[in-house]
Amino acid sequence: MNIKRLLIATSLLCASISMAATLKPDAPQHYVVQPGDSLWNIAKQYTDDPWEWRQLWKNNPQISNPNRIYPGDELSVVDGKIVYKRNFKGASNQKQGGMRTVKLTPQLREVPIELGLPVISYDYLRGKFIDMEIVSSEELKTLPYIVGFEDNRLMGYTNLKAFVKGDLTPGKTYDVYERGTTHQGVKLDNIAKGKKKKDIEIGTELIKAGEVVVENSKDGVSTVYIKSISNKGLAPSQLLIEQSPMSTIGNLYFDPKSAPQKTEAEVVGTPGMLKSVAVGGNVVLDKGLDAALSPGDLLLAQQADIYKNDPMDSSKKIRIPGQAAGMIMVYKVFDRMSLGIVIESAKPIQKDMMAVTPYSDYMTK
Repeated sequence: MNIKRLLIATSLLCASISMAATLKPDAPQHYVVQPGDSLWNIAKQYTDDPWEWRQLWKNNPQISNPNRIYPGDELSVVDGKIVYKRNFKGASNQKQGGMRTVKLTPQLREVPIELGLPVISYDYLRGKFIDMEIVSSEELKTLPYIVGFEDNRLMGYTNLKAFVKGDLTPGKTYDVYERGTTHQGVKLDNIAKGKKKKDIEIGTELIKAGEVVVENSKDGVSTVYIKSISNKGLAPSQLLIEQSPMSTIGNLYFDPKSAPQKTEAEVVGTPGMLKSVAVGGNVVLDKGLDAALSPGDLLLAQQADIYKNDPMDSSKKIRIPGQAAGMIMVYKVFDRMSLGIVIESAKPIQKDMMAVTPYSDYMTK
């Protein structure tokens, strides 16, 4: 999507919700929904502004929930309007306990077709999320950690035993993390005062390194089997967190929405020591639950403002507003930080960029 159009569309988001979506001249006259499709991407085929995706089905009152369209359904253009037809014949359907299911790909489990298509599809995001947690300094002090390995080995590998300082629950699976960057932020009470000095820790990155299963625990030391490793072998001092039965990312069927009004976050990291990222890349933001962010929130990434010497008056500088670089969707939220994935990019997304509410007045300050 043209970034200029993106700026116009996002700045007028509130108004656009009440307006009808404008069809693109080259919009397909007929489209059959495919497994793994995304409402966001389908909308982009019909309008320059995917924010208006709900409006595509405005003329179809039989659709009570526009999230719920399914593989095999048909979209057609009739007299300049989108006409929707429910048609399961094109999908790979079967009955399972009275519930229709659809097989998204051979590698994915079958999911209830009643879930409908995600706005940003699981197929698109699968494998793009980074296995990372962000913990506070207080939480960091309480986590169990690896102290050594069987046969006095320096590193731990799959099927070997490791020894952990901490009372773990036998039979439970724990994720093993390598400690990453600790980020600084502004004290919460100072934010309201307009202060911007970063004088407090707001979170430490923990990057997943493997998984272990607990064999036994005694006198504050636990013996574990190494179930898997992510890349290199496990090492002493790596930290353990009990594995959640459900993904801590939560619902992978995101409904993109604008972030809370006047949100101003900063891109404080690009995991993997990357200098910059593009579509599909991950970013770390310095705002989280403290800014009322939630999974699915969209933020506009902007380059930092620059100041140029006034060519007509050398004693003055002229502020050049930061240019829009792309769109970030938040997918995992912590107390004061969050993880996001880049879903649109016109320029490389880099550390120190701002990530703001798309229709925020930040751009006009």
